[in-house]
Amino acid sequence: MRSSLTERMTPLFSLQVIPMRKRHICTLMLSLTLACGHASAASTAELVVDGRIVPSACTMTLSRSTVDLGNIQSHRLNAGEPTALAPSSVTLGVACQAAARYALSITDDRASSVAPGVAGVAHPGASDSEAFGLGTTSRGSIGAYVLGVSDGMADGASATMVRSSDGGATWTDTSVLAPGQLFTGWRGPAGEPAELRNSTIAIAIKPAVVGTDQLDLSAAVELDGRAVIELVYL
Repeated sequence: MRSSLTERMTPLFSLQVIPMRKRHICTLMLSLTLACGHASAASTAELVVDGRIVPSACTMTLSRSTVDLGNIQSHRLNAGEPTALAPSSVTLGVACQAAARYALSITDDRASSVAPGVAGVAHPGASDSEAFGLGTTSRGSIGAYVLGVSDGMADGASATMVRSSDGGATWTDTSVLAPGQLFTGWRGPAGEPAELRNSTIAIAIKPAVVGTDQLDLSAAVELDGRAVIELVYL
C-alpha cells in the first residue's frame, strides 16, 4: 500500500479490528403437555416432549481491537509502485465452557476500497480477494492489508489453520484470515476443525499502500481499515 503524505504532512494510519461474539442462548426445554377431556370421556392422552441441544458457550477475545501504525513519512514511499508498511500483530483467543467445534468468519467494512494488485506486496502470494481495504482519497483507493495467521494453539498443542469456502463441507490449509463467505478454523487430526475448549492464534496485520503518484497529497492521508470477526459454531 502506499500512503499519501507530503514531506510536511504525516498521515495517521488507524486500523480497527472489532471482535464480535455470536450469542447463543443455552437452554434445554422440556415441555410436557397432557391433553385429555373429562375423566369419564377421555380414551387417549397425548404426551409431547420438546427439547433443544445447543453449543457450549464460547468467548472470543482480542489482545487489542485498535491498531495504530503511527505517522508514515511520504518520502519513504514509492512513487510508481506499492510500498509495504511495517506489520503489526494482535492475538485472538477463544475460550469455551466445554469442547465445541467452531471457526472464524470475517467481514471487511471497507471492502470496496481494496486497491488492485497491492495484496501481493503486503503479503507475498496473497490475492486481492484475500485483502482488506484501507479507505480512499479523492483520487481513489489508498491500498490494502492482509491478515496473516501463525503460532496457532489448540488445547495446548500447536495447530495450523484451515479454511472452508463451502460452509464447512471441505477444508484446505491456509496462512491468512480472508474476508467473505469463508470459515477459518484450527486444524484437527482429520484435517478439519476439531472440538476444542481453548485456542489462540497470532494475527499479523500487513498493510501496503499504492504509489504516491496515485494519492492526493494535498493533506494528510488517513488510513482507514475496519473488519468484524465473528465466531461461528460448526
